[in-house]
Amino acid sequence: MPTIEDLLLEKKRYGLESKVNSLELEKLNQGYPIQYIMGYVEYANVRINLNHKVLIPRYETEELVYILLNEYLKPGMKVLDLCTGSGFIGIALKKNFDSINVTLSDIDDEAIMQTNENIALNFEDKAGIQVVQSDCFAGIEGKFDIIVSNPPYLDYEDKDVGESVRKFEPEIALFAQDSGWFFYEKLLNEAKQYLNENGILAFEINPKHINRWRQIKGAKIVKDMSSKERFAFISYENLR
Repeated sequence: MPTIEDLLLEKKRYGLESKVNSLELEKLNQGYPIQYIMGYVEYANVRINLNHKVLIPRYETEELVYILLNEYLKPGMKVLDLCTGSGFIGIALKKNFDSINVTLSDIDDEAIMQTNENIALNFEDKAGIQVVQSDCFAGIEGKFDIIVSNPPYLDYEDKDVGESVRKFEPEIALFAQDSGWFFYEKLLNEAKQYLNENGILAFEINPKHINRWRQIKGAKIVKDMSSKERFAFISYENLR
């Protein structure tokens, strides 16, 4: 469970006063994640508010953003962020590479509200940014150069999921059928018709699925800073 020390450390990270008020203490005692108590996170030059029930962005997802920025993005590209949640990936890519066009999509009402609020928070000019409420590709039109997704990938029976995560973060953003593999299978099967030739499908992945990923033709697996297999990149020609 998060502690006062955890909260003070997070406040120090943002240059805030090292004090815990009564409301924050009450939420700590209830087991709230630190980021929900703070109400926001800052990664990759953007601020992401968390006042709706959406998945909390993690450091690993920031790593994915920087891999895309440094190795894959080119001026004028069209990018689709599926299962966008708070909007972090798409917002961060656009903020750091302004010439691209981004579409951010999620099925969840809370995620769509949070994404729109975070776009307004980070951009005065919303040109080149589109938000679409959609169940995966169902409501998506057109083709993209990069499709990126951090979908729900946890097994409902995963014993390693922390109590605070399981209690407070949205189940719809955490867990998936088929031991957490459901959305990867769906997107791998459907993405090709939405990708331009030479396009890339990029995922944040669950290291527990690594044996499945090793069976995917042409999948490039990249480790995170903790040396865990965390990201997968599949080119257009290797998709089904």
